[in-house]
Amino acid sequence: MIRITDLEKRYPADDRRVLAGARVVIGAGEIASLVGRSGCGKTTLLNIVGGLDTKYSGNVEIDGRDLRELDDVELAHYRRRRVGVVFQAYHLLDHLSCAENVAISALFGRSGSTSTPRARRRRADEVLELVGLAGVGDLRPHRLSGGERQRVAIARALFNRPALLLLDEPTGNLDATTGGEILELLGALHGAGGLTVLAATHDPTIVAAGSRRLVMTDGLIVDDPRGRP
Repeated sequence: MIRITDLEKRYPADDRRVLAGARVVIGAGEIASLVGRSGCGKTTLLNIVGGLDTKYSGNVEIDGRDLRELDDVELAHYRRRRVGVVFQAYHLLDHLSCAENVAISALFGRSGSTSTPRARRRRADEVLELVGLAGVGDLRPHRLSGGERQRVAIARALFNRPALLLLDEPTGNLDATTGGEILELLGALHGAGGLTVLAATHDPTIVAAGSRRLVMTDGLIVDDPRGRP
């Protein structure tokens, strides 16, 4: 599913190297946790795998296709259809309803089964129900608790039925009880849909629930129970 080799990322302003040749292979259907101190490169790696950052050296292959070989249209399709991203800060738009937030990606690619407003709303309500938020589609995000807003963010990531789910500190802004509920939800979604999940996290419960623990230090994956690719 994911093959990363010699992944390096520098910021030109200060020539700071955030990724220093990271290598890893993650199979389809795995739940892999990416752990390490803040600043070690976890979020940068997620952004590259998610197609959000294209300025790097090395190779990132998803299902045998190198992301560097995708043109702008193909990369946009990959971001919309193949991968879902859940951020720690939710990034919901308060001037939109929860259903509109969940379906927002469809507004940038009106094709397929969600090409009409009615179809988009139907799919949004479907994934909101999947994450335990049936009936909140017309509410604005500020009306919800932190845990509920994170569920909306997860629903948005699942809207286009991705094969790969990337999580950046998904429980970082939540209390222990709510974080545990989100973890249970993610486990249920993985079991039902066979998602491949890569989570950057400091939460030991997420690490314990995953099938694999990857430790990052100074831009490298230094501890991987399956070794280097």
